[in-house]
Amino acid sequence: MRVSRLILPAVAIGILLAWLIIPALWQPSTTDSAPRDVSALPPLDNGEIVQIIGKGEIPEGRPVSISGMITADPEYNVDGTHLQVYVESGSKEADLIVRFDGNIEVTQGDYVAIEGALGGRFVGETQDGGSIDMLEIIATSIGSAAAEGVLAPASTVWEPQAKKEEAGVTVSVDKVEFAKAETRVYITARNAGEATAVIQVFNSFIKQSDRFFEPQAELPEGYPEVPVDLSAGAAGAGVIVFRQLDDDTPLEFSLTVLGGTGENVFDFELEPSSLPD
Repeated sequence: MRVSRLILPAVAIGILLAWLIIPALWQPSTTDSAPRDVSALPPLDNGEIVQIIGKGEIPEGRPVSISGMITADPEYNVDGTHLQVYVESGSKEADLIVRFDGNIEVTQGDYVAIEGALGGRFVGETQDGGSIDMLEIIATSIGSAAAEGVLAPASTVWEPQAKKEEAGVTVSVDKVEFAKAETRVYITARNAGEATAVIQVFNSFIKQSDRFFEPQAELPEGYPEVPVDLSAGAAGAGVIVFRQLDDDTPLEFSLTVLGGTGENVFDFELEPSSLPD
């Protein structure tokens, strides 16, 4: 059989091109196998931490900045302090193991703010033989946190810094926090008069969109309580808790204080635009 002279050069050229191109196209990938550096990414907050729970991939080394409540007695070992911490965000919650390289004076029930990084999963046993499988945080710092910030994190904060004075008593509204299930009004009162002033928290109210709202009868455990009796020359601060309100609608806050000339009413008009620049 005789092969055309035109076909042979074409076949030879095709083989040569394949020999040059295929090795160039087939290069082992190094990017897929290289570990991703997550240490420079923004820190994860409570909401992002609870989303990670149950997922297969955990970005070890990713910075975290969270707050929670210590739910068990701290364990002190040669490698530092181990804490079991409860965190929540919205309707989601999680228990974490927090490891700190050193000793820290905390106790069960404390609310703490934690800075650190994700350390993967902690698998072990409890003192009574139960199993533990939790997300682990390697903490670089642990400080105190406000109970309300842990139990009902605010989604919106107004900081009006509104202040009024009546009969020697000064009341300021420091901030208003809007959370999923409640609204918190933080106040500071100072008594420059000569007699004791009585702050009537139960007589306070909020008016919003022509509706009136009374404060909760009981303050949640751990929240800073407004002092009822404020002696001459004293000052005190605390929070008054109301039901969930709109964070984009102006409101009126009213507080009654007895003392000096009698009953003194402090009325504040607050609105979203009162946030500082």
